[in-house]
Amino acid sequence: MGGAGRPEPPAGAPPRRRDTTRGGEGSAGSRSEPEPDPWPDADPWQDAAPAGPDHPEGEPERAHRTSWLWQGQDEVLAALNRTKERPRPTVGRLTDGRCLFYKGRLNGIFGPGGIGKTWTLALTCAQVLADGDSCFYYDVENTVDDIVQRMEDLGADPRAIAERFHYKRASSALLKDMRAQEDLRESVGRTSPTVVTLDSVNRGLALDRLDSDSGSDVTPWLNIWDQLAVDSGAAVVLCDHIAKGRDGTDTPIGSQGKFTIVQGALYMVTAGVRFSGGQEGHSRLRCVKDNAGAWTPDSEAAELHVRPSGEGRVECSFEPARSWPSAAPAMGSDGRLRDLILDCLRVNGPMSGTAITKAVGKSRNDVLRLLPTMRDDGFIVNAGSERMPKWELPAEAQPELPTSDPTGSIPVSTGSIPVGLTGTETGIGTVTPPLGGVPVNTGSDQTDTGRTAEDDMTDPEPVSPVALEGPICETEGCNKIATSGFPLCIMCDLLKRGADKRAAEAEATEDEPITEDEHERKDHGKDH
Repeated sequence: MGGAGRPEPPAGAPPRRRDTTRGGEGSAGSRSEPEPDPWPDADPWQDAAPAGPDHPEGEPERAHRTSWLWQGQDEVLAALNRTKERPRPTVGRLTDGRCLFYKGRLNGIFGPGGIGKTWTLALTCAQVLADGDSCFYYDVENTVDDIVQRMEDLGADPRAIAERFHYKRASSALLKDMRAQEDLRESVGRTSPTVVTLDSVNRGLALDRLDSDSGSDVTPWLNIWDQLAVDSGAAVVLCDHIAKGRDGTDTPIGSQGKFTIVQGALYMVTAGVRFSGGQEGHSRLRCVKDNAGAWTPDSEAAELHVRPSGEGRVECSFEPARSWPSAAPAMGSDGRLRDLILDCLRVNGPMSGTAITKAVGKSRNDVLRLLPTMRDDGFIVNAGSERMPKWELPAEAQPELPTSDPTGSIPVSTGSIPVGLTGTETGIGTVTPPLGGVPVNTGSDQTDTGRTAEDDMTDPEPVSPVALEGPICETEGCNKIATSGFPLCIMCDLLKRGADKRAAEAEATEDEPITEDEHERKDHGKDH
C-alpha cells in the first residue's frame, strides 16, 4: 500500500524498492538517507500513448529509442522477401575468377613483416581501379609516396589513381575522439569506395594508446571498422601483424577479439619464395576464417605472385593455390616446417632426411618426425629404401623440366624459383644453391651429434648436366652444380667433410703417447 496521500502505481510500473540497509525498519542500527521518491507528484504515466503495435497499452512514447528495442517483424519480413543468395567474396580477384574479400563485411590479413601484406592491399586496390571503381587506403605505417609508387609499379593508370585512389595517413586517436569517427564515416561516405583498407591495426591501436592484448580495448576499436563496412557496403580489409618469432601462429598478435570480430574472411600470409628487388617470388594466403564458407578454413586459398618486369614495373597477381593432396594443412609450427620441406624438395629434387635438416635449418628430431607423417598424408614419397630413405615430391607435384634438358634428368622449377636466388630470398633458411645438388644451411655451424645410415650414403649416381649458370662440381663423375664459392657440390662437400673428420680422429688417436700400462696390456695379450 502507498503512504498517505500517495497514489497507487499504475499497472506495469516497477515495484517500490525496499530499504535493505543494515538494521532495516524498526531497527536500532544506523540507516542511510532515504532514496528519492520514484513517484513524484506529477504522474508521468498520465500522458501514455494510445495502444498500438509499437506502443502496447499503458506504455509511454519516448523521444529516444535504442537498438535493443524490438519494433516488430519488419526486418524479418524484409529478409524473407530478399533474393536468397549466399554471400560470396567479390573483391581481391584470383586469375581463375574467384575472390578473397566480402563487400559489406570486415575482412583481414595478417603475417610477419616483409612478407607481402602491403602488396596484397595494393594489388586489391589496383584491381578495383582497373574495374572503374574507387578505393580508400587508410595508412598509419607508410607514406603517400610509398603507396602511390607501388600503385604505379603495378601498372595502375595515373589518371585513375588521381581520380579514384583516395589516400589518408592518420596520426591521431580514433576510438577516443568522436570527431575522428565522424570524419572517418564522412570521408568514406563522400567517396563511395568498393574497398577500404587499413595498414595496420597494431599501429592504429597505438594511436589510441590501447593494449592489443586487451579485449576491452581491441573490440570497441574494431567495432568502428565493422560498422563502417555495414554502413558503407565496402569491403573493409584490415592488415595486422603476428608476434615476433611466432610465424606459425594462426591468429593476429594480441587479443582473441581480433579473430572473432571478423565476419568476412581472415587470411594468414606466409612465406613461399621470398621476393625482393629484381627477384621473383610469391607468398601464400591461408584461410583462417570464413563465416560465409566460400573458402575452407585451414586451407591455402591463393598465392600472391610478384614478378619484376623491367623499368621498375611489377607484375603482380593472385594465383590459385597449388594443387596439393587433399589432407588439410597443419597449422602452427608443423605447418610451417612442412611448407619449408616442400619448398626445399621442389627446388632441389630428391633429398635425404639429413640433407633436408641441414637445408631448412630446423631441429633434426622435428624434421625426421614429420617426414613419415608427410608421406602418410601423400605430400611426399620415399624414392629410396626403408633403411636409407630419399624423399621427393609425388610425380603429379613435380615441377616442370626446362626445355633445354631433353633427357629429363634433373627436376627444376622453371617459373617460381629463378636461377641465382639466394637462400634468404627463397624462405628456406639460408639455402644455396637453389638448383642442382643439396642445399646447406650456411648460416649455422652445427654438426650432427650422431651418425645414421643416411650419413653413410655413397656418392649419388652422376646425372646429365643442363644449361645452368655456375661451375660444375670438381668430384670425378659428379656433374652437379657446385655450391657458390666452393669447388664441390654440397653432397660431395658433406662426404668430404665426413671423411676428413674421421681421418683427423684416426690421426689424433695415433699421435697419442702410449703409457706403460698400455704397453703391459699389449704384452700380456701377446703372451696369451
